[in-house]
Amino acid sequence: MLSPIEQILVMVSMGALMIGMGTTLDWRSFKEVSKQPKHLLLGAGMQFGLLPLLAWSLAMSLSLSPEAALALVMVGCTPGGSSSNMYTWFAKGDVPLSLSMTMFSTILAVVLMPALVAFYGSQLPLGELVVPWKQIMGSLLFVLIPVAFGIFLKSKNVKYLPQIQKIGSALGISAVFLMLASWLPSLANKLLNEFAPEYLAVLLLGNCGFLLGYTLVRLFGFPATIARTISLETGLQNTLLTFTMMTLSFSTAFVDKVGWVPLMYGACIMGMGLFWMLLFRYLAIKEMQSANSNAGELTSKLSES
Repeated sequence: MLSPIEQILVMVSMGALMIGMGTTLDWRSFKEVSKQPKHLLLGAGMQFGLLPLLAWSLAMSLSLSPEAALALVMVGCTPGGSSSNMYTWFAKGDVPLSLSMTMFSTILAVVLMPALVAFYGSQLPLGELVVPWKQIMGSLLFVLIPVAFGIFLKSKNVKYLPQIQKIGSALGISAVFLMLASWLPSLANKLLNEFAPEYLAVLLLGNCGFLLGYTLVRLFGFPATIARTISLETGLQNTLLTFTMMTLSFSTAFVDKVGWVPLMYGACIMGMGLFWMLLFRYLAIKEMQSANSNAGELTSKLSES
């Protein structure tokens, strides 16, 4: 896991990224999001409807142990984290919508997360579920404060905004690779002693979340930009919150047995998310090139006529 110094570096890097993202936004963007509540509701449906159901279905299909099944369901019920905002930015998605979804899902999680875990785990010995209120609010503020500061800088027409954006982008990517480099080796020994079905369940949950999140939104008739945003928000879960809930809610023996499930998801999802982010970015660039080409052809025809 990350050392205290590495944790500080990641927090600083992610904070710088959030400031950089904020400098690309203005308050009018969020007003536009509020005029389209169906996007937020659709995202919430994917986050708290699709993914928990998918987690439960995978756990049953792969015959996971009751403890591993509950751990996977807890991952599926967790709201999106701040990394989804960063990935959406790189994937040329709708950043104001992503930020709004993160805030909305974090607030909804206070009620929906324990309710969904209790519902899907009704056949399992749950004990009392404790919601970490402070961490939920802390993650919310971690997103809001740097972004709001970036918006403030833009509103004041501060110089060097492009440089701030580039620095934030570079530091954000560095934070992702630092977490990948730190988490994966530290979990390797533990993972080698676990059973293959749990590996497969984690990989399928993340990738199916991205794939279905994008495909279903497109099938509902929404633009690709919205689909990319909701897809990334659906697949990228705040698994540190999952692990905290697990630690507060269940016995040490339970956490020792299956606490690695959310940690593995958190480690793997960064790499899986990177793949989907690059794929979405490629598709977005192709869409823009196609749109520009069509506009050029239309202009040429008009000039000829």
